[in-house]
This record gives sequence, C-alpha cells and structure tokens, in this order.
Amino acid sequence: MKFKCNHSNDIIEKIRRVDFKLNKEKHQIDTYFLVSKRSKDGTWDYLRIREENKKYSFDYHRVLNEMEAEEREIKVNDKDKLIEIMGFLGYKIKCVIDKKRKEYKKENISIVFDEVKSLGKFIEIEFIGESNERNKRKVLNLAEFLELNKKHRIECDGYPDLFLKNEKNS
Repeated sequence: MKFKCNHSNDIIEKIRRVDFKLNKEKHQIDTYFLVSKRSKDGTWDYLRIREENKKYSFDYHRVLNEMEAEEREIKVNDKDKLIEIMGFLGYKIKCVIDKKRKEYKKENISIVFDEVKSLGKFIEIEFIGESNERNKRKVLNLAEFLELNKKHRIECDGYPDLFLKNEKNS
C-alpha cells in the first residue's frame, strides 16, 4: 500500500518506538519501457531498468492488485546496450523515476519512505511473504496506527503513472 506522505519524520519516530529499524538507504533511478494500464483481470505490468550504486537490474513487474505483486529480476552489466536492445524490440523509454529511498524493517514488514523527484514524498507498507488475510490485516493495522487513511492513499498504479499524469497536466 502506497500513501502520499508529507510528514515522514513524525511517522519515522512512531515506527522507531515500535522497534522498526533502518535497514537500507539508497538512491534508485528507474527507467521504464512499459507502463501498461489495468487489464480486464485487474493486473498491470512494468518493464524497467533499475540503477542503484552503478549496478543495474532489469525486471518485469506484474501488479496483481493494490496489495499483491510479482517481480522477476535479472542483473545486467551494460545498461546502454540493454536500452539499445529494448529500442530494437520497439520499446521506447516512457519515463525515468529518480528517487531517494529509506527502508525500515521489523520481522516481515517493510516500511519504505521515498522522495521522488518532481512527485514528492511517499510511504509504502509491504508484507514480505505469503499473501493471506492475516498478513493483509497486519499491513492495514499498521497503516491505521500510522494515521495513514484513504485520503492519503495513492490509488493509481505507481510512480510511472503519477509521473505520466503530471506530465500530461503540465
């Protein structure tokens, strides 16, 4: 679950009090080639190259619903060659998302704070593991504890969609 979040420092203090620990800080640049709209079955897909610390990965990302996703990722050594191959296959760069990320973890729950260039600040709560009602409830309860409600919730399909919508409205 992803939320717009302009008061991240308050939330960080709150999660530290319940034993969430800073796990990682990173800078990611995601180059998207495919940003599909929801299909009839409610899923949507992404193809992207991620750059992090001069290391690259290519992944296919299928979002099943607002609380479940599948990813397949491979490491790549040559980002420029992969971009060239994607062009030969007919894929053009749709957008580039540049973000600074802080991830906090406790057991199987990850809370990620993103600062995305030209989009703002966001928080994402994710349960890492089996998708079942008990685990979904943990995520929903945590969002409620952090006072993140529906008015803060991002209902679109992710940063690429927000970016492309902002670009259209500019």
